[in-house]
Amino acid sequence: MRPSRSETQRRESRLWETDRVSNESRKAVTRADVAKLAGVSVAVVSYTLNGGPQPVAPATADRVRDAVQKLGYRPNAAARALSLGSSEVLGLVIHDIGNPFYARLARAVEIEAERLGSRVIIGSTLGDPAKTIDHLRELDARQVSGIILVSPLDDDNARKIDRLSSPLVQLDADAPLASRAILRPDLRAGTLMALEHLFDLGHDSVAFLGSPPGADERHAAWSDAHRLSGRTPGPAAAISYTREGGYDGMRTILEEQTPSAVFASSDMIAVGALRALREVGLQVPSEVSVVSFDDSPEAPFAAPPLTTVHQPVEEMAADAVAALLAPESGVHGRRTYDVRLVIRDSTGPRHQPSRVEARLTVGPHTCEEPTAPAAV
Repeated sequence: MRPSRSETQRRESRLWETDRVSNESRKAVTRADVAKLAGVSVAVVSYTLNGGPQPVAPATADRVRDAVQKLGYRPNAAARALSLGSSEVLGLVIHDIGNPFYARLARAVEIEAERLGSRVIIGSTLGDPAKTIDHLRELDARQVSGIILVSPLDDDNARKIDRLSSPLVQLDADAPLASRAILRPDLRAGTLMALEHLFDLGHDSVAFLGSPPGADERHAAWSDAHRLSGRTPGPAAAISYTREGGYDGMRTILEEQTPSAVFASSDMIAVGALRALREVGLQVPSEVSVVSFDDSPEAPFAAPPLTTVHQPVEEMAADAVAALLAPESGVHGRRTYDVRLVIRDSTGPRHQPSRVEARLTVGPHTCEEPTAPAAV
């Protein structure tokens, strides 16, 4: 039996309606579309989705939410930020996302931000001041709820930034920028702690790998630890805070002398130094002790596991987020965090050389094997 003309028309009408809805679903759904389907004004849709400022009857709010679900409406984040004056997003500008220490810090910030109902946009500067400035400006233009800066920025570059409208918290940084809070670990105390540990093991002169004089508290503390105890500092190499920096710096020092102990300003530097020491046949810690700073996730898995100064990353990250999202927490102004020394396998008593010393030659990637003394 053939369908009647009216039934055919109804089927075609349903197919046309399905096709129309399908085509419309490909378009960006607006609040006006939601309002039309729910039978309310656009303002009522906004009040429902934003929780105010005007109250909405429960039955009406249910109709709006039902329309949102049917149409697959997703609020425009930028427009929401403009209407509310800020977004429900934090910005995080860090030095190097490839560094395990900064990756750990970023994860801690994300966990705390999510707990407080916010999300995080992360930008990595790789130590480039221009990138730091660009990230700060872009995040501020997005009207984020706040920015956490974990990357150094000197005075000259900080002056290039106009006053930020988004609140700023500096974490392990101290740029001359207006900040709600500046949160830093006690770098000086941690360095003195590490040097005292090496002195107690009999190392009277400790080499240094890290920033040049005047650029970091760790260098000053290393120098002061020797001076105040009547000791002579070992050689120092100014390098980048990377594995490659530690490797190159350690090889440079070894061309001058073989220290009994080395202070590395970060775990990444220490990992590079360990490789350089292995390549010339020096054993850690029986011949050279190595102590570092950060206690990053990489530290316990280094070969050997690193003795290092632990930074309370999770506590600092939680406080940085609280300073921006929970002002009632009382986190503001300058705050310095205690650190502690974690002793593992990379430090030991000073090596007492035998009367016949092994002769080491530092080459590009080789070392000369020790030779037996010539027969008399």
